[in-house]
Amino acid sequence: MIPAPLNTPCLKDLIAGIGFATLTTRGPDGALRSRPMVNQEMASGGPLWFFTGSDTQKASDICGDPHVNVCYSDPAAHRCISVSGVARIISDRRKMRQLWRAAYAQWLPLGIDDPDLSLLEIGIEHIGYWYTGPARAGSTWAGLRLEQASHHDAFTMRNAPDRLQDSNRQSD
Repeated sequence: MIPAPLNTPCLKDLIAGIGFATLTTRGPDGALRSRPMVNQEMASGGPLWFFTGSDTQKASDICGDPHVNVCYSDPAAHRCISVSGVARIISDRRKMRQLWRAAYAQWLPLGIDDPDLSLLEIGIEHIGYWYTGPARAGSTWAGLRLEQASHHDAFTMRNAPDRLQDSNRQSD
């Protein structure tokens, strides 16, 4: 079951401009499996969407355990975003046409007409992000502060970069 929408208006801004994400699933043997995915533009407050094949290992993994993690990284901007949620594979051609971009043809050459093409919909349960602000000598990812949200918390990022930059750093 896809969770109710999390208050995610800032997630759209956090992942904007990041071309790829890493999707992690759990295989039938319990092992974690990660693979790159092309990032989709996200509607504010909506789920995450990715194109995938119906007959892939990730689709099989999701059928066995729908809990996934998607990680976005933008080293140039000193930010990393981790999104956990519940995924499902759907075949909604109308939604596919809405999300399709010509650039995807390099990975999905048959395009929307590919009978194996599906959408991966991820209902967001938890968001974490790390932000360091402008690069400084000696700054490391270990010194980043974690801001997080769950279905039980409201998640806002109003002035978060300023707040994080000026606050005491703590490691996770």
